[in-house]
Amino acid sequence: MASWNDCRKDNTLLKNLLVYAALATLTAQAATLAPVNPSASAKAKAVYTYLQDLKGKGILSGQESMLWDSTTSGNTNYTGASPYSFRDRYVSRQTGGKFPAIYESDFGDISTSALNDRQRVVDIIKARAPKNTIFMLNWHTGTAALPDGDGYNGAKTLTDAGTIIDKMLTPGDAMNTSWLNRLDGIAGYLKQLRDSNIVVMWRPFHENNGNFFWWGQQPRFKELWQQMYDRFTRYHKLDNLLWVYNANHFGTSGTDVNWVRKNYPGDTLVDVMSIDVYAPYFSFQKHMYDTLKAIGGDKPVGISENGLMPEVDKLFSEGQNYVFWVTWWGFETTRTDNLTGNAVSQYPKAYGSSYTITEDEINFNIKSDGKKSLGVTATAGGTVTRSIDGRVDSGTVVTLTATPSVGYDFTGWSGDTTATVTTLKVTVNKDRNLLAVFTPGAGTNLIKGGTFTTAADQSAWVLGNYPTPDNASTVNYANGSAAITVTATDTTDFGVQIRQGGIPLDSNVTYVVTFDAFASVARDITPTLTTGDWMWQSNATVSLTTTKAPYSIELKSNINSADGMIQFCVGKLLTTVTIDNVTMVRKGSASVASRGRKPSVLSVRAVEGGFAWLRGTALTSPATVRVVDVNGSELARTQAAAGATTGILPAAGSGLRFVVLESQDTREVHALPSLR
Repeated sequence: MASWNDCRKDNTLLKNLLVYAALATLTAQAATLAPVNPSASAKAKAVYTYLQDLKGKGILSGQESMLWDSTTSGNTNYTGASPYSFRDRYVSRQTGGKFPAIYESDFGDISTSALNDRQRVVDIIKARAPKNTIFMLNWHTGTAALPDGDGYNGAKTLTDAGTIIDKMLTPGDAMNTSWLNRLDGIAGYLKQLRDSNIVVMWRPFHENNGNFFWWGQQPRFKELWQQMYDRFTRYHKLDNLLWVYNANHFGTSGTDVNWVRKNYPGDTLVDVMSIDVYAPYFSFQKHMYDTLKAIGGDKPVGISENGLMPEVDKLFSEGQNYVFWVTWWGFETTRTDNLTGNAVSQYPKAYGSSYTITEDEINFNIKSDGKKSLGVTATAGGTVTRSIDGRVDSGTVVTLTATPSVGYDFTGWSGDTTATVTTLKVTVNKDRNLLAVFTPGAGTNLIKGGTFTTAADQSAWVLGNYPTPDNASTVNYANGSAAITVTATDTTDFGVQIRQGGIPLDSNVTYVVTFDAFASVARDITPTLTTGDWMWQSNATVSLTTTKAPYSIELKSNINSADGMIQFCVGKLLTTVTIDNVTMVRKGSASVASRGRKPSVLSVRAVEGGFAWLRGTALTSPATVRVVDVNGSELARTQAAAGATTGILPAAGSGLRFVVLESQDTREVHALPSLR
């Protein structure tokens, strides 16, 4: 394995080009936005310009540190000899002496007896400021009905939240007075930083699209934001703040992503968009970055909290041009709970990327280098290779090759092109984003590693306990199956579950799930179909005996999702449940495909008012014929009788679309001819 210093040497030239491009006097700065506060300080403007100019060129590393936490040896977070937390120092030990570029801490996750810790946060920030460190602060606190300093527990107290918020927003109400006094107290600490010319990325009401903090999913959230903004900006003249809008990870559809849009305070009240991402619930799926960009426009986008650090080069290859990441406290090492932390081996990879910027590499004079990015992603069922990685000079031609996995077909590109060729030459004369679309063939098993025999099989599954310590379990794969032993449980079956995500789902489609199973004591389990953002689709009850037996159930999806999930919920009883040979196919598929499917016999041609589909042989059973878009959303549908060889479809939708013919015997896909 190469040493850390070897990694750094390999990246020196590219790092210098990306981060110190100002020395080459290339082109004018690319930033186009000013801070939303018209009276923002010159330093705040400089930091904001820097964040914008980083897009596509670099990403700031970061570490969250708390004042109250300590190592197992009792080494407290800060000492008088160093402004760095022991967590920062841990990162430095893994990176050859490099420190994270961003210091983040919390003004609220403390006890009522330790409110003076806020002053210690301020003192630490002042000590780090000469090093060009960038700072971000968030604030866990309860409603005005709870005391200041109740921290995380208070933030998660939801009782009567809506009613209390109404009072907090009503001038003259006692709750309003109490809340404004609390804001004034926080403003006092931020003023100290303002008077020292220190800029803070201020991240209030974080993860507001979730329902676990009192401000989350609240109809009057925008008014809470406006109230705080006015109090800090207009009343207290805090011109050193950059306002960070923050969401918790979310899927492609459902409540969580809808609240990201609904809660957005508006372009005049937000400087920076951000997301919190924790594995194994979510990885850094591109739809989250794309959604935040669609909402915030040209505003920079960052990762305000992560457990597992991102694969930096992969982010940039996909066009996810985040400008910072911040690892939450306690995730700088591996963990023993359901969440995924960072192994020592991940530091050279994340911090060794040519894109990653550490504290000593911050340079507010960065200029645009004139290069362009080509972001490429793929749906489940295939991969894309590219002839040139990274950002390229404008006009460069990059060759992309789409390769379907066994049992899948490549059905075209979406994004900045609607081509359908597997090998595509792209002229990168602007920042471009493309998606390779793959669809499952007839009988394709959508489950990865359903036999649990190899390490790769086993890593495709996640064992979860919700919440801990109410639920606890272990899994044993020694015999080529998943044996889940429940050691503690509450009253819900989903409290202990083994699951697999990343399964593409189509709306109004029924899936047949088969598996073998038995239990140490006869009992029921609940296989469940859901999505990565926990949008329930359907479930079934299966009664197990102590003898291994095959089972088959049907689960239906009512939405389109690229991130479907199958869960085997085994809570409620202290038993061992053993599961093996899991498959999942669309209903009507003849069998699970072990090899690639045969070429489609379907063809499509344009006719007046729509399209005609044709087959060389007659259908042997009735079929459904649909027009779908690249996300699998149905645009039109007709039925075809057994014996039919042709039919007519209306010209529904626009952009890249496909005709999908499905019967008991076949599933065939063809791109609409007008897009060839």
